[in-house]
Parts: sequence; C-alpha cells; structure tokens
Amino acid sequence: MAATGETAIVYTGPDGSGNYVVQIKGEKKTMNHKRLELAISASELYPADYDFDIIFKSKDYRKTKNTMSRKHVDGLSLDEE
Repeated sequence: MAATGETAIVYTGPDGSGNYVVQIKGEKKTMNHKRLELAISASELYPADYDFDIIFKSKDYRKTKNTMSRKHVDGLSLDEE
C-alpha cells in the first residue's frame, strides 16, 4: 500500500536508493521503500508462470509481441513501453 493510502503494484525495484516504481491506477510512480507497506505478496496473488505484461503493458504491445512470436512481419518492431 502506498503512503497515499492507495493500493499499488510493484513494477520494479528497489534501486540503489531504495526506490521502487509502482503502478497506481495505470500510472507508474517512483516511491521510496519507507513510504510503502506490503499488503499482499505477488506469490499469493499470481501463479509462478503469470504473464505480468497483462498488467503493465498495453493491448497493442501485447498483440505485437504475440504476432512477432508467431511469424516474421517486415517493418514490425517492438518498442519497450
């Protein structure tokens, strides 16, 4: 739970300064570990093979990634979001 009282999902972290990138309502924000409180661990929410792109990436990104994994399409590239 973020210091604002909102529930967030950890996207990345921590970095060298103890900062995490969290996603709150579809928006990514950087927060220090001192301002965060663990409400529930990922292992309790998601199975081990869960595809987190469903949460963190757009539908267009996921469709392009799927297309690229199945076949070659000239000019199709995947830009990291």
